[in-house]
Amino acid sequence: MTSNDQPDARARLRTYFENQDPTTHSTRWEDLWTDEFVPWDKGFPSPSLVDLLNTRDHLPPQQLAPPTGEKERPGQRIRRPRALVPGCGRGYDVLLFASHGYDSYGVESAQSAVKQATELSKGYEDKREEYRVRDEKVGRGEARFLEGDFYKDEWWQEICQGDAEGKTGFDVIYDYTVSRKTLPVYMLSFTHVILVLLRDASCSSLSMGGSDGTASCP
Repeated sequence: MTSNDQPDARARLRTYFENQDPTTHSTRWEDLWTDEFVPWDKGFPSPSLVDLLNTRDHLPPQQLAPPTGEKERPGQRIRRPRALVPGCGRGYDVLLFASHGYDSYGVESAQSAVKQATELSKGYEDKREEYRVRDEKVGRGEARFLEGDFYKDEWWQEICQGDAEGKTGFDVIYDYTVSRKTLPVYMLSFTHVILVLLRDASCSSLSMGGSDGTASCP
């Protein structure tokens, strides 16, 4: 039985981060990836996200019209919706979003996880049925992985460099790891970051996997 199969995996994780300075969390996540203790990694995209993208309930269209007040010009590129996955791990959900036509971004504090996600993304469209292009007319979006602390803006600045559209945020933020591992005292900061990153909090979707594996869209 591997360490990932042990029934006390969750308890070990809680103990590992309990009463620890939050500024050390990134290093501690890296240590877990280096030790290959990643019980949350199932090796495939979140089933709740697969269902959500297949039904497209509450989600923006796969291609969005020009900004309000602008007319579409001949040859104009209709922008793709943008998806963000905080704490993306090996990037299964980021790749899934891309197969549905989203320009998708994964943020992960553990360098080892980012390296593994980048390696996994090579030729990923042929590795799983979930990763095939879902709509040939829409095509495949970009999948990109960034190392960084979700609560800091270095990774955000990296996206924005040379990309004016990046400064306008994301249409969908899908999270089922960062929020569930955030201490209550930091939840206000988490919510603030989410609202800042969404293009339009009144119409964009925040999808979070619940403890029962379901997805909800506030």
